[in-house]
Amino acid sequence: MIDGLKLMFSGEELRTRLDEGIERHEEAAAHWTREAQRTKDDETDDHPLLPPHICHSEAVRHTWRATVLAFIRDHLDASEIYRMGAADPEFGELLPTRPESVEDDDDDDDGNNGESDRDDWCSGEVIADNEECRATRLDMSGLEIIKIERR
Repeated sequence: MIDGLKLMFSGEELRTRLDEGIERHEEAAAHWTREAQRTKDDETDDHPLLPPHICHSEAVRHTWRATVLAFIRDHLDASEIYRMGAADPEFGELLPTRPESVEDDDDDDDGNNGESDRDDWCSGEVIADNEECRATRLDMSGLEIIKIERR
């Protein structure tokens, strides 16, 4: 008998999925690096200039995450089968990305009949707060969203 939900992955499948995650993080790090190098001439109403320290912080975070996933990948035996507990697939970013159109099941009990609550949407980790702006990393079902509020 197996206690709890266990997922089985071949070492080769794990490597492939980790490679995909590494690539996503490397692309995100490159994006944030480019974003930090933008100037006032690049700013538009639809794409405002972000404070460089926020962009740098995000680039460092994505670079670190790619490094973590590469470390895990490099220590797998492709010929083995790995049994994972509930937290392992999330930590290793092995689960498929949730489509944007799929709502988070956790929001169903809020009494809003499927309508999102602005306070819930805006909650997240504050990554910068100064006299210029406040930046918050929002948890939007795996999407990379940074909310910038200018003061």
